[in-house]
Amino acid sequence: MQDNLRCREIAKIISTQEDQIALRTHLKEIVEGEAFKGSRRCAQFLRYVVERSLADEPDALKERTIGIELFGRSPAYDTGEDAIVRVTASDVRRRLLQHYGRSGNDSEFRIALPAGGYLLEIQRVQAHTPAEDPVEPDSSKTFSPAEAKPIIALPTPDEVHIDEPKIVPMPTGHARWLKQLAIALAAMVTFILWSRHIPVLAGADQAHEHSPWSTIFHSPHPAQVIASDPDIADIQTIADKEISLSAYANENYGCELLAADLKTACQSELRGDKVAAVDAEAIARIAVLAERQQGAIVVRSARGIRLNDLRTDDNYVLLGSPRSNPWVGLFTDQMEYQIVYDPIQRQEIVRNRRPNAGESDRYIPTAMGFGTGQSFATISLVRNHDQNGRVFLLAGTTAESTQAASEFAMNVALFDSTLKNCGIISSPTSSFQILLRVETMAGSATRTDLVGCHQLLAASSP
Repeated sequence: MQDNLRCREIAKIISTQEDQIALRTHLKEIVEGEAFKGSRRCAQFLRYVVERSLADEPDALKERTIGIELFGRSPAYDTGEDAIVRVTASDVRRRLLQHYGRSGNDSEFRIALPAGGYLLEIQRVQAHTPAEDPVEPDSSKTFSPAEAKPIIALPTPDEVHIDEPKIVPMPTGHARWLKQLAIALAAMVTFILWSRHIPVLAGADQAHEHSPWSTIFHSPHPAQVIASDPDIADIQTIADKEISLSAYANENYGCELLAADLKTACQSELRGDKVAAVDAEAIARIAVLAERQQGAIVVRSARGIRLNDLRTDDNYVLLGSPRSNPWVGLFTDQMEYQIVYDPIQRQEIVRNRRPNAGESDRYIPTAMGFGTGQSFATISLVRNHDQNGRVFLLAGTTAESTQAASEFAMNVALFDSTLKNCGIISSPTSSFQILLRVETMAGSATRTDLVGCHQLLAASSP
């Protein structure tokens, strides 16, 4: 009933053909803009929910219906195991924030997809005044929420869906067992979502005694896998400012850096912990590898941990670059291939602090996220400062290259032979880095090549 009322509200506010044409023109600007470039699925999703709203079809804005009509799922498909609608909706939310942060401030409309459901929130600048009191529009005036009129409100509580599996930090106190169960369920959900698509990890059972993965998993404690924070990378892109590790550690995530009309959306997006789709697949692969080597993992989110959580003798696996996982910055001083943000290039590049023969002192990607060209990734094993544990890092200048790095590292036979051919001595105390070049096309890695490898001799022991 409430959905029908909301759709009737659309019909009242966008009541003419000219109004609908204006909204569809705005929609076209969004899906053809930089934020949605290369993501055909997100563009299709946004078009679908806008058109169903305009067509007064609230029943089509349910997870199962979207999965069937838009993504071709069977009518009986299990929405608990197949999260394509929820994952796509989350991606669309981030891309909308990027669009309005970069180029949408002068738009007549503002489209949002509030977390928890698939009912749109559309705002429109009141560009017209009563005929008896005409006023020329002020072209210098910027958009603010006070000037916008909602077309669709937030969903009611009974319409709320789980957006993505949450990853919760290790707790203390009498409720510890309950929180541990939540962690196990989160890891299980992540594994179910991706395990059907994981290829056999070549040579995983034959990893030699001093393989880097053997070093990580052969410990009395589970290896802690720390996923990146997809929201923090988006906030820095929208604000065009860097968020320091110190600010992140103190829970200052950068919403205050955004324009006033984006702060509320930013704070809403930061509720709860999230995991990027690329990290979910990597976590599932790591879980398979850990099981094959009689090890165990605990999944954590970057936003869900604090500095003291890293001051243990546990082994860690960190996913993402410093821009998407600021905790990587704790270990950058040990690295010779450093992924850093270049404000001139307006993207992450790789800085080589000690070029070997034939190497460059910097590597600049020609493809940003969802683009076609080349990007770069690093695979690193370093020590944990003042601790006995080791830290394994998989990072790329784009999500595609991070994924390529994880696939390369978890092909154990290929990874171990690469280290051997590089002359890197793999032992429980060794530290090293390898640099990969990743060819990408429209959001997918098509080829991965080794660029160089460094044994980090200065970091060989605590």
